[in-house]
Amino acid sequence: MSYTHPNYIKASNITLASILIGAVAIFFNHNKLISTHNIGAAIFMLIMLLLLAFLIRMGYAWMKYFLLVITLLGTLAVLKHVPDLINNTLAGIVEIIQTLLQIWIVILLFQVPKQTITDNRSESQ
Repeated sequence: MSYTHPNYIKASNITLASILIGAVAIFFNHNKLISTHNIGAAIFMLIMLLLLAFLIRMGYAWMKYFLLVITLLGTLAVLKHVPDLINNTLAGIVEIIQTLLQIWIVILLFQVPKQTITDNRSESQ
């Protein structure tokens, strides 16, 4: 069995916590899920985030670069929509918390030393 650095496990757990926070926010703001399109988008995002948490937990080193790009784009999107977030306080708080969690995940993944990366999960893949 290969060794997985504890930061991968922590980052995966934080990703799951972020998913849970988002699901709770959707539950309290369920009026946004009226259309079939929004329900489908929410289910698709849930599946993608669960896949992301799984890949992080497996210790794939390339995930840190992928998450860095996604986090930078997400942070820019949050900054662009600040007026909308102020009008919807719950959504604004959830967005800020999830952005901070994503930044924490990226920091954790970049703190993993390169020597703990196993052959089948190397950065060259």
